[in-house]
Amino acid sequence: AYSINGATGLLHEQADTAITYNTDDTEDTTLSLATADTRYVLRSLWLKFADPGANTITVRLKLLINDVSTTVASHTVTTNNFTTHFSLFDMFGQSEVAGDSIIVTTQNSAVAVVAVTGQYSYAKTNV
Repeated sequence: AYSINGATGLLHEQADTAITYNTDDTEDTTLSLATADTRYVLRSLWLKFADPGANTITVRLKLLINDVSTTVASHTVTTNNFTTHFSLFDMFGQSEVAGDSIIVTTQNSAVAVVAVTGQYSYAKTNV
């Protein structure tokens, strides 16, 4: 018989978390849900960026693939679309994301600093 080993327990909804930071040419962590022995469901994510000008901001979704944190989807923000509030679905085509490690990062294509604001909500196991 096939069995799954890993996190167990009921999912408990967590309070919304505000996002406010500046992103630049280094990969900055927007959110990291990656505590050992915990299962997460990212319920919602909204991000808004200041105008990156001639630069491009890349937003990355990282999940575990073969137990290695791997970029599975990305989204670009430019001067042509920065006025939008981007949802989890807009950026990655997913209404929710589940896993033992969910990480979202941003990175500007140049040294210039760009403001990022937003909000996310999630549930987690309590084991």
